[in-house]
Amino acid sequence: MTFRNAVLGVALIPLACSAAPQENFSAEMLRRIQTAMPDARLSLKQDEPLVIVQRKSGEREEGEINLHRIHNYCAHAAASDCEAAKAEFVTKISQKLPEMTPASLRLVVRDQQYLEYLNNNGKGGPSAWGVFEPIGEDLYAVLASDSDNAIRIVGNKDLGELGLTRQQAWTFARKQTEERLPKIPTAQQLAEAPVAFEAEEYLASLLIDRDSWSRLSEAVGPDLFVTAVSDQFVFVAMRPDGTSFDEFKKVVANDCAAQQRCVSPNIYRFRGGKWMIAR
Repeated sequence: MTFRNAVLGVALIPLACSAAPQENFSAEMLRRIQTAMPDARLSLKQDEPLVIVQRKSGEREEGEINLHRIHNYCAHAAASDCEAAKAEFVTKISQKLPEMTPASLRLVVRDQQYLEYLNNNGKGGPSAWGVFEPIGEDLYAVLASDSDNAIRIVGNKDLGELGLTRQQAWTFARKQTEERLPKIPTAQQLAEAPVAFEAEEYLASLLIDRDSWSRLSEAVGPDLFVTAVSDQFVFVAMRPDGTSFDEFKKVVANDCAAQQRCVSPNIYRFRGGKWMIAR
């Protein structure tokens, strides 16, 4: 695991390209995905220009392809980065995912907006489409299955096919996720400098171990804060509330907007055994 000492308040934000209108963007992505999946029955969702509907066809199940995140990313990214993201998106969408196994289970961290999207588009309500637990004010640990090209959410139907109870699956996932994560920083490390974890997968899942964060928070005091703008970047530091901290909130929000897959635009402090948005 590579981590570096970061200088608080310094961020490089890429120049944004002009965002295509939603209808034009969706039409382009529909053409690309249809070309990659010629047997699929695809159409734009009525009254939701950034959603593509996939109807059941052969082995393809019905579902929806959400374009909000990639459209937002392209609104802030350079044209070349946007084009690369589109190509990657189409490749991942069009490939058949491997079967879930107990060994593929992981825990990911997602925010309230992500769960609301799943709730709006999933069938049968939250208990059907996902297995999750709140870890903060708007953060959740979510059961997922990992593969080379994608992470997909695990639902109760999937648990039945795996032959696992919810608790068994959660235990497998947590153990297998934690084995891949670095250690949470020590009080001594934070006393010397902020710490940034980067370039590895599932880094936002560091926030799931609330017992360890509780001990660290007690050791260093109330100025501890964490950001998780993506699964590949988590920033941990000390700073009290104030004008400079408020300015840094804007930096984090901008950094989130520049990510292809942002986890959360917020800064969090650890309070009462859970993560709370720093306001």
